[in-house]
Amino acid sequence: MDTSVRSMIERKRSQPSATDVLAALVQARDEDGAVLSDDELIGHTFTLFVAGHETTSNALTWTIFLLSQHPDILADLLDELDGALQGASPTMEKLNQLPLLEGVVKESLRLLPPASIGMRITGSPCVLGGFFLPKGSNIFYSPFVTHRLPELYPEPNRFHPKRWAGLKRSPYEFLPFGAGPHMCMGWAFAMQEMKVVLAMLLQRYRLFVVDHTKIEPNLNMRPKYGMPMRIFPQGRQFQRGTVRGAIHQLVDFNE
Repeated sequence: MDTSVRSMIERKRSQPSATDVLAALVQARDEDGAVLSDDELIGHTFTLFVAGHETTSNALTWTIFLLSQHPDILADLLDELDGALQGASPTMEKLNQLPLLEGVVKESLRLLPPASIGMRITGSPCVLGGFFLPKGSNIFYSPFVTHRLPELYPEPNRFHPKRWAGLKRSPYEFLPFGAGPHMCMGWAFAMQEMKVVLAMLLQRYRLFVVDHTKIEPNLNMRPKYGMPMRIFPQGRQFQRGTVRGAIHQLVDFNE
């Protein structure tokens, strides 16, 4: 990977008109005119690759799993997609006309956020929750915990996408991408990416979790034992498979 990225960096240096993210990093200058070193460029590129790929793929995995375990919600979502898209790929305009799809993505990110733990460092001494924290203290927070506070989200372990039809939460109450100045810079792209993938995939295919699969996330919110699924043409034959594992402690599957 190191060799591949170095080769990409050299290509971008020979393409001054390029406008992609790596080109922007290569062309970046600070106030003194200094540029990023090759090692710094490789580090940033690797971070962008991981942040832009793994978290979104994990989020899509959990969303597809939750829909497969809630066939009534999946049926309603397909009705919405069929009515708005009629089998076509979604345009940006059409994506804004799919409220249930928006709710499905948000509810999946609430229940099983791809980043379960975040960290901030205090820039100055402060008091937080009655505790004095000196400058430079590491503070850990958990979107996973915040998203399950019943005072914010009634029936917090239920997958209920329609709750978002009238629900408004502050950036510090719904924070799958973090919050504040260090919030994920790709959050808007990730939301659109997930909606496009789901809209195209679900219109074409039905995904069914292999029965008796053990499902539980690890600390990085990957399915610890994978997510084996059978894939069929979308025939609207909805049924819920039987799964086992710690997922039953995190999601209430009872109707």
